[in-house]
Order: sequence, then C-alpha cells, then structure tokens
Amino acid sequence: MAAAADWKKELGEAGRPPKAQETLLKMGYITKVSFVKAFKTLDALEPFLKKLLLEDKVAGDVKPEFWEWHPVSGVLRGLWEADAKAAGVQQVVVNPPTTAQAGLLSLVGGPKLEAGQLRDLWKKFATNYPSEWLDEHTRPCRQVLQHVWQQQREKDLRFIPWKHLLSESQWERSKKTFEKKEKSLLGFLAEQAGHMDQVEVVVSPSPFALQRTLSLRAVAWAVLGWCHLGAANALVRKFVALYSHPVAPELGLRPQSIVEAEAADLEVCRQFGESLNEGLTLDQALHECVKGPTLCTLLQLRPKMSKGHEVKESERVRPPKRARKKTCHKFQIGRCKNEKCQYAHVCEHCEGEHGRAKCPELKQP
Repeated sequence: MAAAADWKKELGEAGRPPKAQETLLKMGYITKVSFVKAFKTLDALEPFLKKLLLEDKVAGDVKPEFWEWHPVSGVLRGLWEADAKAAGVQQVVVNPPTTAQAGLLSLVGGPKLEAGQLRDLWKKFATNYPSEWLDEHTRPCRQVLQHVWQQQREKDLRFIPWKHLLSESQWERSKKTFEKKEKSLLGFLAEQAGHMDQVEVVVSPSPFALQRTLSLRAVAWAVLGWCHLGAANALVRKFVALYSHPVAPELGLRPQSIVEAEAADLEVCRQFGESLNEGLTLDQALHECVKGPTLCTLLQLRPKMSKGHEVKESERVRPPKRARKKTCHKFQIGRCKNEKCQYAHVCEHCEGEHGRAKCPELKQP
C-alpha cells in the first residue's frame, strides 16, 4: 500500500491531470513498478500515450497531430525513463540476425528511426521554420522519413517512387486496407526488426496532387536537415510549373504524362546522387538544378501523336447509286396501255419483260 501511495504522490507532483492519474490507477498501474515494467522500451510506451490522450481524453480534447508533443506525454516519458533506471529495468536487446535473416532484412531497409529521434527532429524543424504550418495532410508519414533518413545515413540519395510518398493521413487510410493482407515471411521478419510495411497510393496526374506529393519529400529532406526547405520547395515549384505548362493545340505538342514526369524525377534524383558523391551539398545540387537547364530539358513538351487527316462528313465520297427507273405499277397487273409510259415496263421481281402477275418465279406449282 505504501508503494501505491508513493506512486500516486509522484504522479501528482509531476503535474499529471487528476483524470490521467485516475485512468492509470483504474487500468491497474497502481505502483511504480507495475507501470515501468509494463513497457520494455520507450517506443513501446508511445502507443499507450496516444491512447490516453486521443481515446481516453485524459487531458481534454487534443488534436491528433499534437499528442506526441503534449505535456502529459512528456511527463509520462520522463517518469518512465527515470523510474526505469531507478528500478533497474533492462533495455531489450535484440539478438543479431542470422546470415539468412540478414539477407532478407537487407531487402527491407536499414536501422529503424526511433520515436524519440523523430520527435526531436520535428521539434527542430518547428524551431527552424516557425512560419511553416503543417498538418496530417502535409506532413510526410514515418515511412517516408525512414527512407530519407536511411539514405542520409548511407550518403546515397536515391529516387523514392511517388506511390510511396505518403502523408500521415494517407498512411493511416491505406494501412487499414494493407493490414488485411496476409503477411509473407519477409514481411514478418521486417516487422520483428521494427521496419514498416510498404504502403502505397495511386498518384493523381493533376498538378495540385503532384505538388502535394513532391512537397512531402521536400519536407522530409528539410526535417532530416539534408537541405533547406526553401531550396527543396523551389525545385517543387519549377517541376510542377513545367509539368502543367499550357500548350496550344495548333503547335502539335503536348505536355508530359504523369509516367514521363516520374521518369524525369528519377533522373533528377540520380543526378543529385552523383552531385553528392562529388562532394556537393544537397542545397548546392538543388540550386544548380533549378537555375540550370536540367528540368527544362527533362520536362520539355512532347510531339503529339499524328492521327492522320480527319475527313469531314461533307468531304466523304459515296459510291453512286445504281441508275434504275421505277417500275410501272399498272404494268405489273397488265393494265398499262401507254406506249410512252415514263416508268419501266419490267417485272419488279425479276426484271423480266412481263408483269409481276405473270412472273414464272412467283407462280404457284
């Protein structure tokens, strides 16, 4: 009982709201040890903090994008870290994978970007760009940041397919569908190593959607400190402007398709990688790309496919109808005696020199 009272007192002194204290105690975390040992790592604590703030609402209404930075999350993390060290909780050590497992996991990705690192990166980004307001639709998801972070560690900038450039809101929507699929052995091993599944979306060909997609990568580069956000956004603006450049139909030219534009972006990223290998910074490579002729060359207008001369309806030549006089109806029944009749005196059935009434082909046997 003394341990429970001390724990409750510690929660109160840490500035936890009364509702948060009550919720923790009702969930069974009645002592410090029960709380600390329930979470093996700080990363394991993160989903619990999200539930407390967004579902249990222990601090009132908190916007989904702010729960990680909420004071309640910070207080609980601080308590866990201090109490875990005092209680002698050992951090979980993952055994190194075997040769076979390492071969499989190398296909999935490198080390994992930890939640604490990611939180610090976003705080630094908010400090560096105070006027830049981002929400769940304009913040790159963790999968994108993981890709860019790994490339930065390896000092090897590579193209990320546009279908993998997702915002946080796109990630949440797509992951619900993706999680229903049966996981392969590779997917299971990747999950055990802490890597995320490759969720993807269909990229719209509209200029607005393309700008939003490329802006996610620009923000990811800036969050990880690889370049200045202004330099990355300059590339996005020029790329989208060339992609959506209006074309006069009479010139016989057309703009780039979404597939051709993605191929152009792949070439741009390849050149960035070469520039970094030559000792340039990403900011310098971006400046050269925006000011130079590279984008104009890659996104130049393409010739329109010729469909041949379209013949108008009035120009169509129709075969002439067969010249044929109308048959005389009276002659068909043997009643026309006019030698100068303007109608043909032939059978309307077989065109013989007799009327229809005397046509041998129509006589009954």
